[in-house]
Amino acid sequence: AAHSPFWRERLPADGPVTLEDIPVLTKPELMDRFDDLVTDPRLRLDDLLRHLQQIEDDALYLGEHRVMTSSGSSGRKAVFVYDRMAWSGIVAMFMRRSEWTNTGPRFPRLKLAMIGGGSPTHMTRRGAQTMDIGLHRLCKLSVTQPVPQLVERLNAFQPQALYGYPSIVALLAVEQQAGRLRIAPESVFTSSEPLSPTVRERIAQAFGVRPYDFYATTEGLYGHECPESSMHLFDDMCIAENVDDDYRPVPPGEVGARLLVTNLFNLTQPLIRFEVTDLVAVEPEPCPCGRSLMRLRSLEGRAEDVLRLGG
Repeated sequence: AAHSPFWRERLPADGPVTLEDIPVLTKPELMDRFDDLVTDPRLRLDDLLRHLQQIEDDALYLGEHRVMTSSGSSGRKAVFVYDRMAWSGIVAMFMRRSEWTNTGPRFPRLKLAMIGGGSPTHMTRRGAQTMDIGLHRLCKLSVTQPVPQLVERLNAFQPQALYGYPSIVALLAVEQQAGRLRIAPESVFTSSEPLSPTVRERIAQAFGVRPYDFYATTEGLYGHECPESSMHLFDDMCIAENVDDDYRPVPPGEVGARLLVTNLFNLTQPLIRFEVTDLVAVEPEPCPCGRSLMRLRSLEGRAEDVLRLGG
């Protein structure tokens, strides 16, 4: 409220603030009021859009901000900005995932192949660029590369860990079973799309290891599967409210219509109850793995991906 005109209008002038009493922040509202919502007056949407058109590698805006866009799967892309301190929160969640799956820094270095989004402004690409500092031996690839080219690069690199969208890793599983791809990864991870049981089984049969699903949003809400195959949201970094179409809380075990995300570490672009149209159900029972982070019963994709047919 002290630094953002938008939040000065939205939040109570004094006294305690109850999260549920704050109006929901939608993507159109975020983009329409972008300049008023950020807490750094140097950040202006028009300037950031020009920066995004010219971005290369891990370029920083004004030497301190990482700018990226969402995938646009909900119909409109949004712009997100992280300063150095906030980005360290993103990196910390990447490293937490690595700790859970025993793919953290080691010597000799882990050979990790990352197949990220086609745009250099996508979170998967920015994350890979940030991590390319010598912790691992990285092979950075794109989902827009032809499959034969991916097969050639992977055969030459021989990764110990493979990361990509479920759809592209499923295609690589077919190549592996056909004998054109010949790799033996110790770990396989997927993100950015739902990992269906059919694709999960195909990947496991092709590579001989169970795939782990990684949940990540550009807004900052992350999660990962534990060894017990439960997806845990990192709700110590972002508050996640599972709500229905009228923004009322959904009982545990039921699938909601959207998530409301409150980012607790990005103070440059504060997101409080930001609407993300992911369809999830929260598991009320504790996980056998012992982790107390929010546990999901199901993760069913995005509302925009649902086709409703008469009858």
